[in-house]
Amino acid sequence: MEMKQKKESPGLKEKCTQVSGVMKVGLTGGIACGKSEVLKMFAEKGWQTRSADEMVHNLLDHDEKVRGAIAEKFGKDVINEAGQLDKARMADIVFQNPGRRKWLEDLLHPLVREGWTAAIAQAPSLNWIVEIPLLFEKKLETHFDLVVCLECSPKIQLQRLCSRGLNEADARARISSQAPLSEKIEKSDIVLSNNGSLNFLRKQVQLLLLELG
Repeated sequence: MEMKQKKESPGLKEKCTQVSGVMKVGLTGGIACGKSEVLKMFAEKGWQTRSADEMVHNLLDHDEKVRGAIAEKFGKDVINEAGQLDKARMADIVFQNPGRRKWLEDLLHPLVREGWTAAIAQAPSLNWIVEIPLLFEKKLETHFDLVVCLECSPKIQLQRLCSRGLNEADARARISSQAPLSEKIEKSDIVLSNNGSLNFLRKQVQLLLLELG
């Protein structure tokens, strides 16, 4: 499947109501579908980028208040001997317990949202693309002129997650922790496929960037 625009949607340029051609694009999709690669491709073309995943990692690594709140909620065994969060241990906890996962999301996502909205506000005349895996789950689509969804087959998702060191059960748990990919595809304006090579994905991004002007 190549880059697709929804048939019922208006043209890309008609879709965007921003001033002076400046655009804010939300990038979402399934876990392990390659969103970070798309972000890099936009950056190569001069777009400003933010990654919710990177912002989460930064908070977990460097924000003492966040670490303290997590340790109080989950127990001190999530802190390693170096005083850093044991992310693997914490992931095991939250992906096995939807209630604790929601608590963690409620802690982190307002901080992440504050980060990317502040960045855009500081440079409103530039084109922005923000990667947010839970964009629809957190009802953030209205912040963007266009929403792009990246998809790949469940088999490829599993292969990629397992190649990162997860077993199949844990990989499936992480996939199921997000809204079904089919729902994200239905709600998005543009769908990119990452079932093929990196070059295939790059060609789709190039076509999209040409449409966006």
